[in-house]
Amino acid sequence: MKTLLLLCLLLAFVSCDSKEDVKPVFLNNDVCRMVTFDVRNNGGGRFQEFLYDENGTLLGMETSFTDGGVYIKESFEFNSQNKISRRTYYVYDKLDSYTTYEYNAIGLLTRVTTFGKEEGSNRLTKELQTKTYEYSSPTELRSVTITEPAATTEVWLYEYSNGLMHTARHYRPAGTFVESISLEYDSRNRAFIEALPFINDVVFGESLGYPYYRNITKLTKTRPDGSVSKQNSYTSIFEYNSDGYTTRETSTRLDKSTTDTFSYSYNCEN
Repeated sequence: MKTLLLLCLLLAFVSCDSKEDVKPVFLNNDVCRMVTFDVRNNGGGRFQEFLYDENGTLLGMETSFTDGGVYIKESFEFNSQNKISRRTYYVYDKLDSYTTYEYNAIGLLTRVTTFGKEEGSNRLTKELQTKTYEYSSPTELRSVTITEPAATTEVWLYEYSNGLMHTARHYRPAGTFVESISLEYDSRNRAFIEALPFINDVVFGESLGYPYYRNITKLTKTRPDGSVSKQNSYTSIFEYNSDGYTTRETSTRLDKSTTDTFSYSYNCEN
């Protein structure tokens, strides 16, 4: 299942401090803003709502679970490049952790760091995880290195074909191959991603560690011995509205153990 709640994934060559942070505005009103994202499966589900101000600025996101589990609020801050620079997490209205996002001079994500509470303290100064990004070109990610204190360093390497990521190889520790992911796509661009790229950066891109601009119709995980992990692989069918926005996704594990249904709603201005 493609989770939206990974607290893992992103100073730039020139960093921006908080006094430089500005909220983004839409360049025009011809856009559909995502309002809700609803996930249902045979084990429960979750509901996410995106919050905006009157100018269409994305302020945050709220997540609730059908089983009454953890309730999460998130707030976003933006830099002068109109990129998310900080994402703060609250659990049951209590400050829990935050993630900082750093970019290079042309706006490519270079570093993501998540901070949590020090043991026995409410101070958010403990570095939980850092991801560093390297690129083969402005449109192709070459690698992501993931480090955590007292944990094994992980590395992801990426391959592209016709401008689309088709393979991700996972090494843990660095140099020891543990799995590969192969991707297949449909032929339609994700319209809401083009309108709201920062949502893609921090929400839908995190499951693979990088934004993807077409819907994934098949994801296959392969073990080092060449066998397929069917429980962690899936196929997806998509439905679209007349404007080309994804409205529904039905994702089924290859072992048929779980089917997830993703529903999207929008507030459109034309």
